[in-house]
Amino acid sequence: QKYTLNGENITYSANAALMVAHGESTDLKFHHLMAYYKLTITGGEANIKTIYVRQNGDQSNIAGSWNVVFNEQGGIEFTPNDLTSVIKYDCGEDGIQTGKPVLVAVPAHDFENGLILTVKDVNGKFQSYSIPAASAQLAGKAGVIINKSLTFNPQSGTINSAEDWEAFAKAVNSGN
Repeated sequence: QKYTLNGENITYSANAALMVAHGESTDLKFHHLMAYYKLTITGGEANIKTIYVRQNGDQSNIAGSWNVVFNEQGGIEFTPNDLTSVIKYDCGEDGIQTGKPVLVAVPAHDFENGLILTVKDVNGKFQSYSIPAASAQLAGKAGVIINKSLTFNPQSGTINSAEDWEAFAKAVNSGN
């Protein structure tokens, strides 16, 4: 992924975007495989260090191998094959200052259970955000940049029991 920060505007290089093409001549029609979230994260006391993207539900992994099938009409079908990890964006040693946008690429696929974004700051504090299934329908948004603003208000606490852990896990899985 390659992008340029110009003040508040982010553009990505179409030459560096993940795309596919197939043909029997040099006249190829290229298809984007990714949709992009332009995240503007405000609040918090420290720079943003890491952003994780995963699926909500039983299959949390989102990265791995995907299948691309070209149809006779010139379109494609883009489906997961073997998803082995979540998407992790490392925002550099010093992190990204809150209020500055960052571009996050996500496979252009319809995620039936929605997505979960987890933002972690340089001090290790984190917060998760739920992107509901209706907003995670990305198959028709290949190559599109979707603006998303998030307020970073990490919660802290202590896990002292199995019940605390189960409550924490339930909160995280529901996007809180």
